Parts: sequence; structure tokens; C-alpha cells
Amino acid sequence: TLNADARLLIARPDRVGDVIISTSCLAPVRKAFPRDTIYFLAAERMRPLLENHPDLTGFISDEAQIARLMPDAIIHLHPDKEVYLAAQRAAVPIRIGYRQKSLGRYLTHSLDDRRAEGLKHEAAYNFDLLELIGVGQPAQLEPNIDLPESALGSLRAKLPWPLESTPFAVLNPSAHSPVARWPIEYFLRLADKLQSEHGLSPVFIGTEADTRIPARFLNLAGQTDLAELGWLLKHARVLVTRDTGPSHLAAAVGCPVVV
Repeated sequence: TLNADARLLIARPDRVGDVIISTSCLAPVRKAFPRDTIYFLAAERMRPLLENHPDLTGFISDEAQIARLMPDAIIHLHPDKEVYLAAQRAAVPIRIGYRQKSLGRYLTHSLDDRRAEGLKHEAAYNFDLLELIGVGQPAQLEPNIDLPESALGSLRAKLPWPLESTPFAVLNPSAHSPVARWPIEYFLRLADKLQSEHGLSPVFIGTEADTRIPARFLNLAGQTDLAELGWLLKHARVLVTRDTGPSHLAAAVGCPVVV
């Protein structure tokens, strides 16, 4: 049982899309623990979306900081050996997570990881763990990210046209696996079609610089952080992408997505 001024740490150190999905738990956790200190641990690239989130006290990206925070409980939303081990070494009193392989010994409370069954949404599986600290699943599960105004200003400085009044489409040809890629030639043909037949300015994005994009298109690949990308998608008419982080970010800000 957690007291009214407990210190909580939610950990999701893996992929961008899964972290965005997991933000649907932030408001319910804050509602259940309105006076508590609530931190989130995720990869450093998530900082622009989570550091100043209104439902969080703070954000960390290094598991070595767990000991400094001295949380009363950590909820591991995804099994990660380094984070599991760091929480155990920090002697966090309540350590909740999935008992995958030999990782269960690092936890005080654990569940079997049944997410691969695909019987419900990933966001709903998070609440199997959160129910162990008394946080029930709400009727609506919606991503809950925060886009800082500073990122809107820095995005505008990277655009050759006004963000709010220019009709544009965003295309994301990048992918971790070659198997998951739609050929770049198809993206380029689609971009020409969107521009010539629908009057939409194509904007290409990606996790790193992409030299395959012709100069006739705006190429922001590797040039935006997640908060700037969030503002871009918020104003876009559509995002065309594979099933990857930007697709979840687009859904979170209300941008239509073709995956």
C-alpha cells in the first residue's frame, strides 16, 4: 500500500511508439495519486514530450538516476534488464513488472508477460501492472503527450512557408528493418501526386538525414526532435508512414495517418 505522498517512477525505456502509447496511463496515475511525486523514465529522445508534462513531476533517461530519486515504487511497463537491475540495486521497496525469463528475481511483484497474445491494446496491458498499485483502467485510453511552445517556435524557423496556412502532407520512408520499408520510389511518386493533384506540399521526415530526397521536396529528415515533429504533424493534412514511432505521434496529435 502506498501512502498519500509516495514517490512513483514509471519506466518505459524502449521504442518511441510504445512510450507514446503508455502515456495513456499518466492522467489515471495522477488522479489516483494527486499529491504524489511521479517521474517517468524513458530514452533521452522522449525528453521533449515528457520533461514538462503537467501530470509528471519530472523525467529521467538514465537508470543510474533511480537511486537519487529514491522512489517508493517503480512500475516497469516493459522488461529491461538494466532498469530492473538498477531499481533492485537502489532498493526501491515496490518493484512491479513482467517476470520474463530470469528477470523476475529483480521484482517484488510480477505478472506473466502476455502482451504477445494480442488480446487487447498495448495501452490496456499497462493497466494489468498499474492495478497492483490501485490504478484502474479508464473507459477511454488516449495518448497524453505535451508539446512545448518553444518547439513550435523552433519548428517555424525550419520551414520555408507559414505552418498554419500551408496545406502539406508528411511522408516518412524510414524504417529500422529493410523488410518493413515501402520502397523510396513509391514515396517519391506519391509526393509528386500529392503536390500536383491535391495541392499538398510534401514534407519528408525520418530519424536521420536522408540524401535520397530530391531538392524539390522539403526534407526535414534528421532535423526535428519529437516535440517539433509533434507540432508538424498536428498541422499536417496526413502522414504516410510504416508502423513506427511517428504513426503513434501523429495519432496522439490528431493527424490522419496512412500506415
